[in-house]
Amino acid sequence: MDVEKALNAIEEWYATDSAFCIEGITTECAGSKELFEQSPYFLNVYGIQYTDDFGGFNGLIWFEFKPGKFVKTSFRCSNERV
Repeated sequence: MDVEKALNAIEEWYATDSAFCIEGITTECAGSKELFEQSPYFLNVYGIQYTDDFGGFNGLIWFEFKPGKFVKTSFRCSNERV
């Protein structure tokens, strides 16, 4: 998968109320793939999420675009509407 397709697929993945940031490409990931919906564009989607003191939740998601290579992202979802 080329970089532009990967970035577009990640942007589509986050097409919700959550704010996200792409942290980079890595060969290491953590979390579980059972926690997050899988994507037809990536080999696997792994992640970790946790609640914060304000009723929202944060986390990290790794999108596996080639065997053993991941795009690492972080996100924040808030229950507050701005």
